[in-house]
Amino acid sequence: MSNPIQVITRVEVEPAHLNDHQALVPALDALEKREIAPEEMFADTTYNSGDNLIAAAAQGVEFMASTPDKTDPDGIGLGHFDLDLKELRVCACPEGARPIRSRLGKDQMTRNLRFDPERCAICPLTDDCPAGKQGGRLRVHPRDIATVYSRVREESETFKKAYAIRAGSNRPTLSARRPMDWARCGLGASFGWLKRFLRYSCARILGNVLEMVQNAA
Repeated sequence: MSNPIQVITRVEVEPAHLNDHQALVPALDALEKREIAPEEMFADTTYNSGDNLIAAAAQGVEFMASTPDKTDPDGIGLGHFDLDLKELRVCACPEGARPIRSRLGKDQMTRNLRFDPERCAICPLTDDCPAGKQGGRLRVHPRDIATVYSRVREESETFKKAYAIRAGSNRPTLSARRPMDWARCGLGASFGWLKRFLRYSCARILGNVLEMVQNAA
């Protein structure tokens, strides 16, 4: 394990109706504010979303989690398109045709792409291609491409080796960006609590043993 020291850096109680993926960005913001933001973060599938991948990357954090909603391996999806995973944009369709038009949607994030409808009409993939089914039109949000990136990365040996740190854990795991300041992390306070707990527990155990001896006598 590349990060043998494991410390609880944040605890937050949330209502049951909230999804796990809604907790990621607030956690990263809180860690950044305390200047203990991680270099890498590993989490369950439920924490993963395209939006979270983008938000983490914007803070310089490599967010790693298995990808939800696996696609049909026999179907044609966004993952079959030629994508620029750094710029989060579509370069070409599965047959190599580039968009003839690209416009931003009202949200200033979604890209409304237009491929040559005549070429789409005679393409052998038209009936299965998400653009071909819409006469050459394709709407793509950066989160969609980020999710594709997550799926591709998940199949790599590098990801599988790194993600092994999650074994046996059901909470986000951090890999430190810089040496930890234990006082700022609250570790000193944790040790103090542990000492009091052990002292109290030992006293109770000793008292119970003495009581048993006296009763036996």
